[in-house]
Amino acid sequence: MSEAQRPDPIRSMQVIHAALIAGVVLFTIVATVLVFALASPVLGAAEDAGAPEAVETDVVEGGGIDAGTGSLDVLAYGAAVLGVSAVPVAMLMSRPTRRARPSEEAADISEDAAQQEFLKKRLIGAAVLEGPALLGAVALLLTGNVFSYVAVVVGLAGMMLVFPTERRFRAWNGAEQGRNPYRTIQER
Repeated sequence: MSEAQRPDPIRSMQVIHAALIAGVVLFTIVATVLVFALASPVLGAAEDAGAPEAVETDVVEGGGIDAGTGSLDVLAYGAAVLGVSAVPVAMLMSRPTRRARPSEEAADISEDAAQQEFLKKRLIGAAVLEGPALLGAVALLLTGNVFSYVAVVVGLAGMMLVFPTERRFRAWNGAEQGRNPYRTIQER
């Protein structure tokens, strides 16, 4: 495949990251509709819509499968704590391996290899954040506890922080090679 026909790896990874983000957003929307919209007297008139008996009692009347008992609320709080604690883990996993001084081996690393390492670390960081975000959406569906949104929002914000861009790769690659990527043009 010629250089002109080769797909841009950063662009491909952006599509994958966007799909991860879209999955969390769509599942959260579905969970929100099931918990809150069906519980409203206007949208969720279960008898009029012909909803099954299980949906009538479990979701429509309570606002979540476990609504009213509170026994699964710990799931909502646990998802929020897990979501918040996943952000620093994902950030650390996405950082370049800093070298004290650039060695000859580091100088020999091609830009393609550095780009693959960058994309691999960013994908792992996004996956670490996606898990707690989806757990928050599941906790919302099961409990109806709005505190579950904390895990979703924090997970989505973290996924945006590890979203791969060309500019972030250049900064990451400069730090990987032992250079300060944030110095000004006058300093160069």
